[in-house]
Amino acid sequence: MERQSKNRVLLTPRNSEISSINFKIKKRKSVFRGPSSLMLVVYGFLFLIFLGAFLLFLPISQLSDINVSFVDALFTSTSAVTVTGLVVLDTGSTWSFFGELIIVMLIFIGGLGITTSAAFLILIMGQKVGFQNLLLIREEIRSQGLSDLTSLVLNVVFLTLIFQIIGSIVFFFFFSFMVKEFDEFSIGQMIWLSVFHSVSAFNNAGFETLSIVGSESLTLFKYKPMILTVFSILIIIGGLGYFVLSDLVHHRRVGKFKFRLKLFLETKLILLGYLILIFLGFLLVFSGEFLNPKTIGNMDLNNKIVNSFFGSITSRSAGFSTFNYAEASGFTLLVTEILMFIGGAPASVAGGVKITTFVVLALSVISFLKGKRTVTIWKKQISQETINHSIVIIIILGLMILIYIFFITLLNNEIQFDKIVFDVISAFTTTGLSTGITSEVSVLSKYLLISAMFLGRLSSLVLVFLLTNSRDSNYSLSEEKIRIG
Repeated sequence: MERQSKNRVLLTPRNSEISSINFKIKKRKSVFRGPSSLMLVVYGFLFLIFLGAFLLFLPISQLSDINVSFVDALFTSTSAVTVTGLVVLDTGSTWSFFGELIIVMLIFIGGLGITTSAAFLILIMGQKVGFQNLLLIREEIRSQGLSDLTSLVLNVVFLTLIFQIIGSIVFFFFFSFMVKEFDEFSIGQMIWLSVFHSVSAFNNAGFETLSIVGSESLTLFKYKPMILTVFSILIIIGGLGYFVLSDLVHHRRVGKFKFRLKLFLETKLILLGYLILIFLGFLLVFSGEFLNPKTIGNMDLNNKIVNSFFGSITSRSAGFSTFNYAEASGFTLLVTEILMFIGGAPASVAGGVKITTFVVLALSVISFLKGKRTVTIWKKQISQETINHSIVIIIILGLMILIYIFFITLLNNEIQFDKIVFDVISAFTTTGLSTGITSEVSVLSKYLLISAMFLGRLSSLVLVFLLTNSRDSNYSLSEEKIRIG
């Protein structure tokens, strides 16, 4: 009896030790569901696009002798919200002041971002931005954390406004004293002309209204280097984005006899990539068009240099031009397509795969050719995860562009293939340069270009969010080598 009692005492805890262990595994929430899901940003862009299309479709938005179809209004609204600049109808000769005002507002909100703009309105009304909305803002502007995100929103909006106001003032004086074609314009017209082009330039939108004086894009200014310089500065600042500008301002060391910048690696890579691509693009455009009388061939050397530099700067996102790309050489079109595909800085108004993606991939190729296992620059190592993400983004966006080229070519056999390729890349990278075919393509092709601009504006954001929120398994399988190349 005593033995059995002892057994019971010993066995009872033993049974609990060897019993099955039950635990719950939480199902991972989809990034496309919930109040902080990325789809709310997508829905916000869609809502703004269709609201803009509805407003542009109203007779009050159009000049009295113009009858705009809904697909053309939708195309224009999408181009403005995605800060692309492709148009099927000439802006200056189609839209009334109210219509142009709608376009400027769409560009401004689209450049800032839907949730950032909404948060700013909430803040200036004295309300607090909820936690879920802060999560959306973090995703939209690619912020690293949530701390001081509210003040960040205010800083982004105010800095954006300051640059666009300064640009408007400079344009007003330059337009007033340097452009004889504007001599008969009233002060009100000059102010609006300056504001419109400052907002469009800073947001890399590419919209212009110069057809009212018979100009195609910025050809009116091709012999006015000071005006092109202002456009270039606004384009570059907008293409760099707030975080690069903030890093340049705040991360500096000022000694008694020295001035030294201590920048984040991302900022350094963006600035390095910008400088290389601007100068390389300049050399290639200059070489490709030097003897072309239809573009810059008949200009003197100084104006050839200025217009080539401007072509290099605007090609990566802005969409302005001082010559007709339909008359450019095939070499220049190819160079421009590559520049458009690369684009500008992350978390900026620029499109493309982003310059950091391109630089990281280039550095990884160089390291591979040197036989190095790691990718390093300036005593910093770039993670393998970042390299993998860069490869995935470039491949996926490249494949999407090929799909659009395939279908639009299929629907428009009468249009030259190289022009279709150029305009599709321009649409998907939200650049806005065109060979002039957007008004000639079929209605279905217009809808395809609309979707290309929309996906191009959001695809990088969605891909980066999906990749950074992916989780690896806690186990690995056996490896097996496969012959490649």
